[in-house]
Amino acid sequence: MDGWSFFGNKYNDAAELLEKAANSFKLAMSWDEAGDAFVKLAGCHLKLNRKLEVANAYAEAGLSYKKYNRKGMSIDII
Repeated sequence: MDGWSFFGNKYNDAAELLEKAANSFKLAMSWDEAGDAFVKLAGCHLKLNRKLEVANAYAEAGLSYKKYNRKGMSIDII
């Protein structure tokens, strides 16, 4: 469990909502929006110092962007 702080609690709440949104976008096959949500989710986990969750969120973002790119659209990832 994380130590309590005002901002930590906000990032935790945001992470939960972003994960739900990202998974909803995946179900709707909105791969670009899913990828964007997973990148934002990784940012929240980074603020909370959850390294494994950061890696998982970036991996999910990569998979989503890969599926988006299969539609014949070009994307740039740095």
